[in-house]
Amino acid sequence: MIRHLLLTACAQFLFVLAFGQNWESKLDPAVFRRPCGQLVDCIVVMAEQADLSEAAFIPRRKDKAPFVFQQLTATAERTQGQVLKAVQKHGSPYRPFFIVNMFRVERADLALLETLARLPEVGRIDPNPRVSNNLPCPEL
Repeated sequence: MIRHLLLTACAQFLFVLAFGQNWESKLDPAVFRRPCGQLVDCIVVMAEQADLSEAAFIPRRKDKAPFVFQQLTATAERTQGQVLKAVQKHGSPYRPFFIVNMFRVERADLALLETLARLPEVGRIDPNPRVSNNLPCPEL
């Protein structure tokens, strides 16, 4: 029985290793909740985020801030290249970020979403809804 479970687990691991994660599982379900053919604004969150754990051991802020900035920007520069190429090729407007290693992509179609989701560097793709603030203006 244990041997059978072990063989099943190994087979599943090899399948995932050979064929990768299903690209659709990287997309938030809300991305699919739009009329057919409608373009979507989304956030593409990279799988790798900067490791800032060593910053806890840097006592002075003036030393810590450059370390954190360097870690954040280096991670973004190292991991965002393939996403950048795909988005530029598609022609969608975008903006890269580095504090959270991600991109904002505007007017993405399903083909671009699939291309991005198939990249191993991409962790997930979330919708980026437009939010309006209708609060009353304070009287002066």
